[in-house]
Amino acid sequence: MRKKLEVAISVAFLSTMLFAFGCGGPATRVSEEPNYPSVADIPPVPVYEENETAWDTDTTCWIGIADDATWNNMGSEYARGNFTRDLVPLMKAELISEGYQVKMFGPDYITREKRLSIQRLILCKDFNVNKIMVKEGQCFDMKLTVIVINNHQQEQKSQCEIWARLLLSKDESRQWNDIYGTCVANMRKSPEFRKCLAGSSI
Repeated sequence: MRKKLEVAISVAFLSTMLFAFGCGGPATRVSEEPNYPSVADIPPVPVYEENETAWDTDTTCWIGIADDATWNNMGSEYARGNFTRDLVPLMKAELISEGYQVKMFGPDYITREKRLSIQRLILCKDFNVNKIMVKEGQCFDMKLTVIVINNHQQEQKSQCEIWARLLLSKDESRQWNDIYGTCVANMRKSPEFRKCLAGSSI
């Protein structure tokens, strides 16, 4: 009688374990994909139209970094290194491709003649990159803020923002310079930036 009772208890225990874990082993939870918003559901950023108006490329420019520059809300020391390494070369290449002459001076003393040859100082003030996961993949919203100063009339200055949105598929990857370049490429489309370079206040 005792042996039958022990068998019955063992069977009951085994049945309980099989019910709890399933015949194939411990149960695994089915992971659900995050419920990301669609691109259409997130706040839009300014979109620029293709502008066929010719640039006023007689202006000679110089690109630098503002003293109070920020990079994704980080301090100016960090921003200065990133602006110089990543953004300034991209901006220089973009303006040169449009026909501008962009001066870049080395560590040597800048003579008065060289200083006077510059007509517009373009200072990078702020750059923000916001990555948002969406149903379509990865969305990068970017805003580059620049100050343009008339070098011969220092009090004449303007500030403008250049926006961009880049959408990549979930499996797509790009170098950061390619991502930043999407924003820099909008310099030529931005009417505000064109006005700044021409010396018009906005």
